[in-house]
Amino acid sequence: MAANLAFFLEDLKTNVAWEAPAGFFTGIWTFCAIGMYSLFELRSWRLIFINSGCSIVTLTLMGTIIGLWR
Repeated sequence: MAANLAFFLEDLKTNVAWEAPAGFFTGIWTFCAIGMYSLFELRSWRLIFINSGCSIVTLTLMGTIIGLWR
């Protein structure tokens, strides 16, 4: 996931103001994917929000770190 986010944000003109929200929106995208698969597996909404929330927080943090690293 981190490599994919890094390739998505490879433009030299990007900064933390763009990369942190980009990580968040990538997390929203994975939230939808995890939610869809979890609904087919008949998992509870509590588990869906726990798994997807972890993904959102992780990808937002990755985007912030990539933005600060430049």
